[in-house]
Amino acid sequence: FLGNEKELINGYMYYKHGPEKQNRRGSGGVGIILSPKAQRAWEMSGFKPAVCGGNIAGTTRLMGIHLAFLDENDNLKPIFVMSAYHPSTLGSSKKDIEQTEKNMEEFATAYNRILSTINKVVPVFIGGDINCKIGTNTADCQNVEGLRAITGKFGNPENNPKGFEVRQLLSTNDLCLVNTFFQHKNYNTYTSPSGTQ
Repeated sequence: FLGNEKELINGYMYYKHGPEKQNRRGSGGVGIILSPKAQRAWEMSGFKPAVCGGNIAGTTRLMGIHLAFLDENDNLKPIFVMSAYHPSTLGSSKKDIEQTEKNMEEFATAYNRILSTINKVVPVFIGGDINCKIGTNTADCQNVEGLRAITGKFGNPENNPKGFEVRQLLSTNDLCLVNTFFQHKNYNTYTSPSGTQ
């Protein structure tokens, strides 16, 4: 999809944030789908417009929306939901490494800018394609600064330099990687041609 729009599909509202024109890999972009109940939560938040992060590394990578739900005492409880598509590592040449670092820096700036606008008492939920190995809270990584506060003991214990950058990004914003705090099926979504995951 291209540009910013919202579309109702079978009762679900689809918010899209895409680049203005197609890039070499396709149109790219991020989106958030709201069920009918979540649409009412958006209405209760005051129909605040989606918050978008602009074009980073050739496509749009960040989009968030304010929602509000009633608790058991009928008090309005706001939350913020964000979709994040982290930039990929480009390669091992000096030029690729420099471009990867630039892309990640631009991404982190936009990510932090969006989250800085959210009241600290508002819960933040981020669904993301992270493209890294962030590690877990295991005995061999207890000395890595910030790791214990943001990861649990489940998942892939390996980490890499990009994973360290993502841990710093999460730590800066007082966030944690929730899926490392409970047992689930361990899987990798990508295997390189050399066989590494």
